[in-house]
Amino acid sequence: MGVLNKRFAVLLLVTVCAGIFSVFSTASAGTIRKPPTNLNLTGYWPMNEEQGTIVGDASGNRRDLRFNTGISVTNPTWTNGKRNRALNFDGVGASLFRKDNATLPAATTLISTATGTVSVWVRPAASGVEPIYIYESPAIVADSLGYFGIHQASLGGDDRLWAYNYDTGEAMVGFTYTPGEWVHITWMHASSTLYVYKNGVLEDSTPSGNTGTLGTAFRVGKSFGNTYFSGDIDELRTYNRPLTDSEIMRLYQTGAVTIGRINKSPGTLATGLKGHWTFDGKDMQQNVADMSGTGNNGKLSGQTSTTTIIGKIGQALDFDGTDDYVNAGSSSGLKPGSGVSFTASLWYKGAGDGTKYFIGAPSTAAQSFWYVGESGTQFFSTSESTLGTVVSYTLPSDNDWHHLVVTLDRSTSPDTVTAYIDGVSVGSATEVGGMDGATAGGSGGTYIGRGYWAAPGAYRQGPMDDVRIYNRALSASEIKQLYLLGGEKVAKTTTPTGTLTSGIIAHYTFDGKDMYQNVADVSGGGNHGALFGQAATTTAIGEIGQALNFDGTDDYVKVSHATLFDLSDFSYSVWVNPAISSGAYKSIIDADDDKQLLSINEGRYEVYGRCSGVGGTAKKNEWHHLVWTVSGTSYVLYEDGVQIKSGSGCSSSINAGAIHIGAGVFMGAPNEAFNGKIDDVRIYNRALSASEAKQLYLLGK
Repeated sequence: MGVLNKRFAVLLLVTVCAGIFSVFSTASAGTIRKPPTNLNLTGYWPMNEEQGTIVGDASGNRRDLRFNTGISVTNPTWTNGKRNRALNFDGVGASLFRKDNATLPAATTLISTATGTVSVWVRPAASGVEPIYIYESPAIVADSLGYFGIHQASLGGDDRLWAYNYDTGEAMVGFTYTPGEWVHITWMHASSTLYVYKNGVLEDSTPSGNTGTLGTAFRVGKSFGNTYFSGDIDELRTYNRPLTDSEIMRLYQTGAVTIGRINKSPGTLATGLKGHWTFDGKDMQQNVADMSGTGNNGKLSGQTSTTTIIGKIGQALDFDGTDDYVNAGSSSGLKPGSGVSFTASLWYKGAGDGTKYFIGAPSTAAQSFWYVGESGTQFFSTSESTLGTVVSYTLPSDNDWHHLVVTLDRSTSPDTVTAYIDGVSVGSATEVGGMDGATAGGSGGTYIGRGYWAAPGAYRQGPMDDVRIYNRALSASEIKQLYLLGGEKVAKTTTPTGTLTSGIIAHYTFDGKDMYQNVADVSGGGNHGALFGQAATTTAIGEIGQALNFDGTDDYVKVSHATLFDLSDFSYSVWVNPAISSGAYKSIIDADDDKQLLSINEGRYEVYGRCSGVGGTAKKNEWHHLVWTVSGTSYVLYEDGVQIKSGSGCSSSINAGAIHIGAGVFMGAPNEAFNGKIDDVRIYNRALSASEAKQLYLLGK
């Protein structure tokens, strides 16, 4: 294809935008834990909330489930699970529905009529019963019209857990189980076949065409026939694709794969939790998710999720001290109403100047306010003639992370306010003048990062992490336990070791900590990149840590340097996950005007410009590792550590100019845009060896 034609073809591409927020693993800092299989993950409910009536979706798709509350029904109850916590269903009336099932066809957003996978851990409480029809038997999961599901039933005395699908007739396959024991079940429909897996191993399959239809509600614990499952359910996941045998085994072997999620509220720490804002990437999909289960989601003001940085537990949110704050809403559950005890807990970094506020609620007419500040905490009621209860403290003067907790205990007489820093009490005060009028029912919001008014001096500057509000006073031992949770660290992308540090002149991880100000070069060379057409909010789950998502239209990263990349020998190393693999020239890395271009062209990997060659086949929605090396006039292209193309005839070094990631450049204008995810880009001023290319690939395994 001619040079001009290939560029015009690129301009006709259909834009496909897919933004998923980053998720970190829970391994110790500096350790890689490879993310679980998240490709086409449409829903993931770990069921770790411990309280409330909303079960959060941790897939990043915000498809929360809710308790089916109403007349003549019961609620599920929280219990110990296969992994952390789970939900117990009583077999009488407890079930879950998609939170938005009244307005959105929920089941069709999770699987399709042709293909899909459902993975779940269950512990049936008792044996199954004989139904008239399988779709009317107690369901672990099912659609509201009874066209697909996982059911518990005894058919002719054959008591099994059944995978069910209806095309023009009933298809079902099942396996035996033991009541009271956990078992992992995978329902999979693909290639006109229905499969069922028990504990990671294929048990049976049967022919089954496209599902006749899918009901508008996705149900958990309840069937089309309004019969209810009795037992525990944990770690529910849905995909709109079939999984491989190895992926299903991996889900089983991990005891239920989690996406960077730790149990941040073990034991009694979930009791009375009314607001919990982690600031982790997975919880920042739409503003700031409340992970307590009470739905007090926050709204960002003066900032975006790009201000998320590495935190004390997972990620943190950085506040600029000028206009940044989070409005957590005006729910009375976040306020210490009449006779109600209260706890505010948070991690912060930097003592500040002693005049700013971490969190507070504004005053309203005939109401009151409270705040947690850098030098003290106050609860104040406008119905009182005094200034309310004040406890003072001095924050450590270093720039390290510290844990601050303030409790208001109304079980004592008089009421007592106590402050704790790093798990140790640093001061207390008793009520001054009475507090019974304080903040109950106030219409103002609860603000994180500023005080109860919006004056310039009210805004806190610096990072904050893992903010919590309770409607009870935590005990000293519980506060110590919260402090000790700060030992959890977010995993980092591995730093190159051995010869992989030699000659590296640029390294872009796209991890949250390296996206604080555009795109940081962590090689030490200072060759930082600038984002165009996107923001760090387009960071997605990657092959190593986080990746950057490119929309195929105008997203790219530019690294400006006049001579740095004018190299006779060089290497590009990059992980790619294309959203589309067809069409002309999807540029992965390019120097100005296609002088050193690595791209996907008509479904093949191609090097172009200084050298020319085509090799391998690009796979849509799959992660693969590419290394392109040039030594003198010869080049080699590797995929996943294996050579797929080599050649000669490369021209000498050129005036590369700027490097572009996610786009090519023609006549000085970026185009040839890449659609999909790119991760862990490295540029070397030498040709890597075959063993080094293999070593870089293995870093992602």
